[in-house]
Order: sequence, then C-alpha cells, then structure tokens
Amino acid sequence: MTEEKPWAVFRFRPVMLVLLFHCFASFEFGASAAEIKVIAHRGAHDLYPENTLAAISRAIDLGCDYVEVDVRETRDGRLILMHDSTVDRMTDSTGKVDEYSFAEIRKLEVKSPAKKFPYQVPTFGEALKRCRGRIGVLIDNKAGTPSKVVDAVRVAGMVDEVVVYGGVEALRVFQRAQPRLKIQPPHPNSSEAMKVLLATLRPETVDGHVTEWNEVDVIPVSYTHLTLPTIYSV
Repeated sequence: MTEEKPWAVFRFRPVMLVLLFHCFASFEFGASAAEIKVIAHRGAHDLYPENTLAAISRAIDLGCDYVEVDVRETRDGRLILMHDSTVDRMTDSTGKVDEYSFAEIRKLEVKSPAKKFPYQVPTFGEALKRCRGRIGVLIDNKAGTPSKVVDAVRVAGMVDEVVVYGGVEALRVFQRAQPRLKIQPPHPNSSEAMKVLLATLRPETVDGHVTEWNEVDVIPVSYTHLTLPTIYSV
C-alpha cells in the first residue's frame, strides 16, 4: 500500500483531513456528501505492533471502518500477517518469511513499541476471525497464493466484508476465483488510464495518494463503477 503521508487537501472535494493512527480516508464519488471511511493501516500500530491481533482489536475499539493487513505465506504454505518480505524489522529474528515454517515463525516474538506482553505473528485466519462482524478488512496480498486467500475469506464467511488490494493482473486472478470479492488496484495516474481501468477491471475502489488525483479531478471520468468510496492515503 501507499506509504503514510502528511495532511493533504482533496481538490475534488476541498476538505482538510486530520486522521490518527496512520489511517486512510475515503471519498465516495457521486454521493450527495463526502463519506469518510477510516482504515487502520496494519491495525492501530502506533499503540501495538503492526499486523498483530492486538493492533486489530484496538482498531475495532477505536471504531475504524476497516483494518488493512498484509498477507504472506510461510515455507509450508500457511498464510500469516507480515508486511516485509523478511522478519528482521518486526521480530527478534532474521531471514525471509517464506524460508520459515509456520511453527518456526510462531516461536518468534514480535517487537513492540510499548512492550506489554509477548506478541506472536498471527495467521490470516486468526485475523479474519477477530474481524468478522466487527470491522471490514482491506487485504494487501503481498505474497499469498490467491486461491488460499480466497478460501480463507470464504471459510471465515467474510466474502462481502473484505476488499483485496493488488496489481491489476493479480486482481484478475482474485476476480476469477471469487467474483463477489471487492477489489482495489493502484491509482493509474491519468484520466485515460482510469477510463481503461474502470472499463476492463471494474474495481469497486481505487487506491492512491490525494496528489495523484489532480489530473483525474480536472478531467472528470465516469466513477459509476466505484461502489465503495475511493481510498487514498494521507
């Protein structure tokens, strides 16, 4: 996902946004009034370690609409939450995520900004279970097998409660696996590319920092396919 940025002014609807906990803001095009959705980026990770159940629970307590999580796969095929391709930054060990077995990753201790108790790397399934019926999930699929990600969402009964972020071709795979899944590609950076994206991929929402919307705001295009608010980071 796009990295956090300071305050920004959205030119299409001139509103100044101040969001806590490195969240995202969203605007719904075509609505009579701007609708803001708050998404906790990797959970409430200013208070708890990112991509942990504690960070997710805190996002729920704060009343966020969605929590964004990063999904990767262990050597033995288990889906876990981890933003980086290595465990170096977030745990007391080193090495690539996909070179660890799930049992090995489970033994690692996740570093905490304010150490309250030991934190573990959660499975994707555990995260979905914590979120179901409480908060929507924005899935940044870093390196999970799409069919496994879809199966986990289906088993959790959350097909209608998640949005999958990724590259265009990767999202086509998710669409074929489960047409009901909502998807979010990156901002295409031009109005012409946006028209093609909306016509061919038909995403429910599009990612991108507010400054990336300048040309699209000046040269309006059809946003009728965007049934969810467009999400951008601030």
